Amino acid sequence: MKFGFGHEGGFPAKAWPANRRAAPVGSWRQGVAGWAFPVCLACILLAPAGCTTGDPTVKPIAQAWRGSGQPEPVADDGPTPPAADHGAEAPATAPAPIATVNERPVSRRKLIELLVAGRGAEVLDELIVLELARARAEAAGLAVSPADIENEYDESLRSMLSDLPGADPDSFDRDAAEALLEEVLLSRGLSRQEFRLGVTRNAYLRKLAAAGLRFDDQELRAEFDRAYGERVRIRHIQVAGLDDAERIRRQLAAGADFASLAREQSANRATAANGGLLRPFTRDTSDVPALLREAAFQLPAGEVSNPIRVNNWYHLLRVEERIGPSQVEFEEVRGELQRKLAARRIRAEMMHLSAELFEAAEIRVLDPLLESEFLRRHPEKAPRGGASSR
Repeated sequence: MKFGFGHEGGFPAKAWPANRRAAPVGSWRQGVAGWAFPVCLACILLAPAGCTTGDPTVKPIAQAWRGSGQPEPVADDGPTPPAADHGAEAPATAPAPIATVNERPVSRRKLIELLVAGRGAEVLDELIVLELARARAEAAGLAVSPADIENEYDESLRSMLSDLPGADPDSFDRDAAEALLEEVLLSRGLSRQEFRLGVTRNAYLRKLAAAGLRFDDQELRAEFDRAYGERVRIRHIQVAGLDDAERIRRQLAAGADFASLAREQSANRATAANGGLLRPFTRDTSDVPALLREAAFQLPAGEVSNPIRVNNWYHLLRVEERIGPSQVEFEEVRGELQRKLAARRIRAEMMHLSAELFEAAEIRVLDPLLESEFLRRHPEKAPRGGASSR
């Protein structure tokens, strides 16, 4: 949530090489780039807390798996019984299986129990923040439209492709972003509905954050210095491992063209298409990692850096040019500065709001197993005295 955001982080690394597509998982407090969790499973997992299945014969989860008090084998539902004779009293029937394997039933109850134990608390975290943000937006008279959610979806795709916001925004390739999203979702066993849940949550958080945004001329002046002070333009190649970085550096030392290698081998597909070229940035441009800024301003023009590790990635840099402070006047770019500062402040405020809403909420989990998993993730939410919240 940059690939979504909020509780379960998201895609902290936004670009993957062809042989390394798995996305690392952050903690729920790591903010923007947060992951969405299963909306498609939400009503199944959380039925006791308010969702309905539409089938009055389906028992609440707690009743279904706690009825016998005994461990349940994987295939214990038995075959679906024939339709009852409407002229006779309907006999008690076992719950219908959710699937069959070679005509052997797979237990609906067991699947639900495993889903709740494995992912239920994560789903619940996401739904909680969405509902809290929705309620606060409604109380403030703020409406989130379908267009707002679609804009958030587009922003998520853009930020997923590039680990460096300094990349040229015109390099955004929607087809590549959609394909990468599909690969990542498949690799983690997630659905597009799950992704949409995080996008919707972020749309509400963004609306709230934007409504409370304030800054003054002094802050705009500082933004002006960041944007129009001394700048440097670099190319970079991003790879997954140190061995890859060293191999590419040897190729460069032997005379290979930096831009060509970036196009062919860089894992950051947003910048690879442009030969690894980034927009010029200053010494304190906040959306470029500090280690890369420091190295870029120390390198002589034309020289290639040693491999630089940033999070889970290695970067090779080459300085293309140094640019002196711009002669542009502050008032000429006031609007642009306001947009850039607002975007950065909103991202930070979204993280703050997500944590604030969750921490202040009184949360009662009504299903026993889900309550246990939720409190294991959030022991601070346990009722005083250690008693169950039910």
